[in-house]
Amino acid sequence: MSVQNYSLSGLRTIVKTKLNELTNDGLWTTPELNTYINHAILRVVLDTRILQTDESVPLLQNLALYRMPSDMLTPLWIYGPSLWGSLRLFPSFLLSLDKQYGGMYQWEKDSTNQSQGFVPFSYDQFILWPPPSANTNVTLHHVPVPTTLVNDSDTTALPLFAQRAVATFASYLAMMKADIQKAQKCLAEYKQRIVSVLEITRHQDQTRPSQMIPGRGFDRSMANPSIRAYRNSRRYY
Repeated sequence: MSVQNYSLSGLRTIVKTKLNELTNDGLWTTPELNTYINHAILRVVLDTRILQTDESVPLLQNLALYRMPSDMLTPLWIYGPSLWGSLRLFPSFLLSLDKQYGGMYQWEKDSTNQSQGFVPFSYDQFILWPPPSANTNVTLHHVPVPTTLVNDSDTTALPLFAQRAVATFASYLAMMKADIQKAQKCLAEYKQRIVSVLEITRHQDQTRPSQMIPGRGFDRSMANPSIRAYRNSRRYY
């Protein structure tokens, strides 16, 4: 017997059970519960980053500003092409780059080197610096916006072990309308469930080594430029 994902109607039934309202629309209408469920799916995706996808971004020589994918929710990292030695760039921030080496490193200085700074500039744009020295393509690995469930038969792309967390958080949102104390119990249950989901999916985190290295052979700051920038900004204080 195959394991079936929960449909929108199935998630709504779980939420109604938690709310102790299995009859037809009462304090909570069906459209209202559907809205809470879709908001809960977005929250679970943000908290776990389970849904991940790749998008190819064409780069132009000497151009630093590019558009994010239209369905992107959170950028994770960029895979560089073989031209860059398959370099992986993690998101950094303008203030972090300005603080590198105690503020004495001019990251905006023109350079013929490959791009080393990946800076989300706004919700739909990012900067690569130095600008690419040649036309090429990079792959942006990101968390996409989850699909909104509309029909009762619609299912979410989240794996089955994360779907109970969706129903729990939707129950919390719904219960805030009736009883704040009971809503806090739903929120506490959600926090417990989401920790279990994170433990199951922790192998997706690329900022930690895939295997334990003896001693101090792995420096996590080398994997994340934001950490390295913060460390360097404290060096002269």
